[in-house]
Amino acid sequence: MEKMTNTTPRFVWNGIKLNGKLFRATYSIGPYNPRSGIAESTISIRAKNCPISLPDLDDCAVENNTDSQMDHFEKDTLRIPKDSRWYEAASAALNALYKHRIKIIVKRDRKRSA
Repeated sequence: MEKMTNTTPRFVWNGIKLNGKLFRATYSIGPYNPRSGIAESTISIRAKNCPISLPDLDDCAVENNTDSQMDHFEKDTLRIPKDSRWYEAASAALNALYKHRIKIIVKRDRKRSA
């Protein structure tokens, strides 16, 4: 098991923690469309707030296709392929996000039915 250091990222349900700082983000899995060339198992982590940038990881680079000339701004996206050493931790964070969303839905439904 890898030793955790201050510079080791922690994947949490609402982003990535690195050096005590939370980079707020959301998680998804698979391609947004079949022609994207992204594998079904790839986890995508997308920054929630601009201009906050996501941190680069040693084997996963941040994507950002912003074109300020065209007034086209994108949020950072980090793609974690299945063979990445970060995949297991990112997958656990994705599952934690799903559990969090289910809690919110259940709570909302209870309020509505009361």
